[in-house]
Amino acid sequence: VVETVRGLILAQLPVDSKTNEITVIPELLKLLDIRGSVITIDAIGTQTAIMEQIHEQEGHFVLTVKKNQPDAYEEIHTFLDQLEEAEKKGKSETPDPVMQDYLGKYEEINQMEKNRDRNEYRTCQICNNASNLTKKQKEWTHVQSIGRVKQVRIPVEKDSQGNDITPTKESLLEKGSRRVPVPSAEEGIGKDIQCTALISDLILTAEELGSIKRMHWSIENRLHHVLDDTFREDRSPAKKSRNNLSLIRKFAYNILRLAVYGTGLTTVMTEMMEK
Repeated sequence: VVETVRGLILAQLPVDSKTNEITVIPELLKLLDIRGSVITIDAIGTQTAIMEQIHEQEGHFVLTVKKNQPDAYEEIHTFLDQLEEAEKKGKSETPDPVMQDYLGKYEEINQMEKNRDRNEYRTCQICNNASNLTKKQKEWTHVQSIGRVKQVRIPVEKDSQGNDITPTKESLLEKGSRRVPVPSAEEGIGKDIQCTALISDLILTAEELGSIKRMHWSIENRLHHVLDDTFREDRSPAKKSRNNLSLIRKFAYNILRLAVYGTGLTTVMTEMMEK
C-alpha cells in the first residue's frame, strides 16, 4: 500500500506462492484507516468483495477494468466510444433520449505535456451515470461513474543533425515510430500507449479522474522502478530471507522519500541512493 502524496509505503503483506493478491488485499485493507481516502488498485483487485469492504471501511475507490473481466471491459469501452462519437456530433444530433441523458453526465478533457524526453498526450473521459453497466445492476452496486483514460507517450526523436523529428500523436497511432510500435490492442502497448477503463463510487470530473489515475501511475515510476532498478529487488537471489529483505528495502525507500518531501529537492533520492 502506497500513499501517493508523499510516496510513502504504508503497509505490506507477503503473498503465499499458492495464492494471489486477491486473498491478501482484504487483510491489508483491514490494517488501514481508509475513511475518506480514495483507494486505487490494479485490475486484479476489481472484485465485488473488495469494493464492499472499501465501502464498509468508509473509503472510496477508483478501480481498473481490464480483459480479465471481458464483459465489463467490452461494455465500458463500447459505451464510452458511443458517448465520444455522440459528443463529437453534438447533442442536438443525438435522437435517442436515453443517450441524451448520459451525455448530460459525460465529460471529456484533453491534456498535453512536453519535456525533454517525451511528449505526453492524455484524454480523460467520464460518465457519472453507470446505470447501464450490467455489473452495476447485479454486483457492483456502489459504482457511480465509469471512465477511461487514454495515454500516449511519444519519446522525443532527433535526426543526425539534431533536428526534432518526433512524430505527432496521430502519426504515431497510425504508423508507429522508430522507438514505438504501432498499437495493436485496446489496452495499448507497454507504458507508452495505454487505454484504461475505470470504475468509481464517486461522482468525478474528467480532470479529477485523470489526476487520480496519474497518481496511481506514479507508483510505478516512483516505487517499482526504484525497487527494481536501484534496490534490484526482482533480481535478488534470496529465498528464505526475501520477506525480511523486502521490509528493509521499504524502510530505506521511505527514508529517502521523507528526505525528498522534507527538503523539496528532487535530486535527494538519486544522490542518497548513489551514496
